[in-house]
Amino acid sequence: MLKKYTAFGISILLGMTVLLSGCGNTAKETQGPAPKPAVTVTTAKAATGNIIEMSSLIGKLKPNKTVNVAPKMQGRVKKVNFDVGDNVHAGDVLLKMDDSDIQNQIKSAQAALDMAQANYSLNMQKYKQAEADMARYKQLYNEGAVTQQQYEQAKLAASPDMVKLYKAQLAQAAEGYNSSKTALKNTTVTSPISGVVAARNINPGEMIAATMPPFTIMDNSNMLAEVSLTEDLLNKVKTGDKVSVTVGGEDKAVDGVVDTIAPVANQQTGLFPVGIRIANKEGRFKAGMSVVVKLPNNARVGVVMLPKEAVTVQNMVNTVFTVKDGKAVRHVVKTGISDDKNLEIISGIKAGDEVIVKGQNLLSGGEKLRTENGGSN
Repeated sequence: MLKKYTAFGISILLGMTVLLSGCGNTAKETQGPAPKPAVTVTTAKAATGNIIEMSSLIGKLKPNKTVNVAPKMQGRVKKVNFDVGDNVHAGDVLLKMDDSDIQNQIKSAQAALDMAQANYSLNMQKYKQAEADMARYKQLYNEGAVTQQQYEQAKLAASPDMVKLYKAQLAQAAEGYNSSKTALKNTTVTSPISGVVAARNINPGEMIAATMPPFTIMDNSNMLAEVSLTEDLLNKVKTGDKVSVTVGGEDKAVDGVVDTIAPVANQQTGLFPVGIRIANKEGRFKAGMSVVVKLPNNARVGVVMLPKEAVTVQNMVNTVFTVKDGKAVRHVVKTGISDDKNLEIISGIKAGDEVIVKGQNLLSGGEKLRTENGGSN
């Protein structure tokens, strides 16, 4: 009997459990699905402005000027004063050659010049005397007191051509002396420009070879960024234009000026070499460094523009989201040129529209929005 009542009680409890469970499900079905939370976005106003599209070109730096220092004479090097990387000024002595032989030549030339000057002085005295004697010799010749040969010799001694001869002899001696002095000067090799030593190919004790310049000096006070332009870009730049140049790993771009534009294209590439001059007063830019030069390509004036981040690609079309009545509205847009920050909008958005610039990647249209910058709700 006890087992019978126990089984009956268990059946009643199970029935009540099923009844209560059914009532709970009915309450949940009545409430419906929970609403989706608002998507947090940032907005900005579509504006009207000007856009300049830039083309980025990669190139290399080269020095403003490079000079191979070629001595005017050969000789054995006695002293070298500079090495690679040293800064030099125009006129600084780069090297000195052994001048002992030339010093002896100068002594000989000086002696020859002294003798020539003495002879010139003596010969001019004789010439003046010959001039004075000439009238007397002519009278004696007319009287038959002297022979024709003696008369001709007197005429020759008083001839102006003799003065030319004496002067030529003196000039020849002076030239020999001056040549020796010039040779002595040429044993000292100086830098023709200010800059930095790019190469040194000589050591003390070595003979200077005509085929190998002992020094190469590079003027790096200004550098040239060399890039190559297509025909389209070439017609959009001219000498004197200011452009932006980023050198190597530099974070900040520097100002450059278009300095040279080649009149003919490179035969191998078909591109036109262009040189952009940049200042290098601190010397931190080195020849061979890579550069990125930005040149103006296209420009638009008074166009509708948006920040680049406002435009996304959905279903392979450019898309922009605006805010209307606190909800996201999807727009398909046609875009034009761009600069570093903004993008031209040809159609799909008008100036003054409130567009979403952050959070739009979570949208497809119709979502409730919460703006961070005080936009529509």
